[in-house]
Amino acid sequence: MIRQHNYHCTNPVQLQKAIKTILKSREYHTAKTVFLQVLTEFWGRNMIDANLRMIHKMLPKAVIAGMTNLNREIYSFAPNAMDNLRSRTSCVINVMYFEESEVCVHAFDCKKVTPLIAGGYMASILADEEDAKGVLLMTAFPGIAVDDYLTMAADGMVPFFGANGAANHELKEMKFTRRCRCVDVNLDGFGSFVYYVEKDKPVILSKGFLNVIFKGESLHIRTDYDFGWTAIGKKMLVTDVEDNHLVHTIDGQPASYIYKKYLGLNYDQLLLENVAEFPFVMQRGSRLIARTGYRVVDNEDALFFNSPIVEGEELRLSYGNPDQIFEESSLTAERVVDFGAQGLILAACGNRSVLLGEDVSIEHNMFRDAVPAFAMLHGNGEILFDSEGGGDLASVIISAAFREGDCNKEETSAAAMNFRQACPYRSRRTVPLVRRLLTFLSATSSELEEAVEDANAANAAKTMFLSSISHEIRTPINAVLGLDEMILRESREKDIRRYALDIQNSGRTLLS
Repeated sequence: MIRQHNYHCTNPVQLQKAIKTILKSREYHTAKTVFLQVLTEFWGRNMIDANLRMIHKMLPKAVIAGMTNLNREIYSFAPNAMDNLRSRTSCVINVMYFEESEVCVHAFDCKKVTPLIAGGYMASILADEEDAKGVLLMTAFPGIAVDDYLTMAADGMVPFFGANGAANHELKEMKFTRRCRCVDVNLDGFGSFVYYVEKDKPVILSKGFLNVIFKGESLHIRTDYDFGWTAIGKKMLVTDVEDNHLVHTIDGQPASYIYKKYLGLNYDQLLLENVAEFPFVMQRGSRLIARTGYRVVDNEDALFFNSPIVEGEELRLSYGNPDQIFEESSLTAERVVDFGAQGLILAACGNRSVLLGEDVSIEHNMFRDAVPAFAMLHGNGEILFDSEGGGDLASVIISAAFREGDCNKEETSAAAMNFRQACPYRSRRTVPLVRRLLTFLSATSSELEEAVEDANAANAAKTMFLSSISHEIRTPINAVLGLDEMILRESREKDIRRYALDIQNSGRTLLS
């Protein structure tokens, strides 16, 4: 059995109170493994170090790991959220108590090794781990090569899920060197960090990968991926990209022109608030993968993408329909209930908050109804790599549901049915005009795509018909011309040769 709790703290007093509550709990003393995830916002390196030492001293049994997180984005719309949660010292403590499973931490400092080499090390570690069921992956440093790492570390059998750590400072605008290396902003000790406690000492990385391996014979982990955006418009080819992040041209035109053409946005308007609702999407395997482009200082033509994008890939713009997002999330939350989840970790994109506004609480509450004390990661991108592929993602919500032991399928199926019937989203009667318009747009776009597919199919059929009929005509014409050639060779009569030459000229014209 797994038990999960979380605590939202905005000052040191609340943090110490939360730690004391955990220490006094029965679960802390009876659990085989205690995993403590510390998610901080606007904490500098020194503050992280000091508090990790305090937490470890008070809770020596706990496996402690965490990352910098946008806590205010997650909980600001939640019911009964604390008014001052937007403060610069917010911290969320997520604790999971495992009766039978184990948790271990492995980290790689990418100031010392490349992501590919780190991924190779991680693959060898997983190969030696018995009963590894999943890996929570947290990263530090904007634009770190997550896909390179997963290429080496993940095989799809053991799912990787998590998020990229959020920058713990208010970035103004990104600047790049000629080779598109993101400037490593680390103002006064503030930055994007992952951290854990090893041998009684905190380890804090500003560029690297932090892996939390969950293992146990009775442990079960289910991962899901919810997108909710709909691709629209024609496919566009990435024609010039630098270091897989800085896109100069799309379809041979300046990359930023795409936003100008389709959204009417000028260079100085290429802000998150204007583009987050319309990410680019590409097909990778069975999944649609989203990418959001931002303006680049001193380069009005290019777009910067946090997650990698490859030259030669085909992109389409997309739009978000809240109803589709809620529908996907409600189905996933229902599957989590049917799975018999005892714990849940989510990783959600800020683009969803931009699109949904206060209604983002509707999506969160669906999962809260499934697992009341779920943990939420909200950083600089989401991570999922399982049997269906994946990688470094955006605009999605990732879920990883945990359970120890088998579940009673009759009970969980009944609970899932009750969940479906009680879902407030499904029982609503009035629908805002904007959502009805989006549904209309989705339906008409689908019809246009079907019409294009029908036209392409008809054109292909016409081409095949012409190819076949030309072949059928060519064969007898060649026979006629061959016999005519024999007449020209053997006949000496002028009239017959004149007729034969006419046949030859007409036949060659028809053949041509």
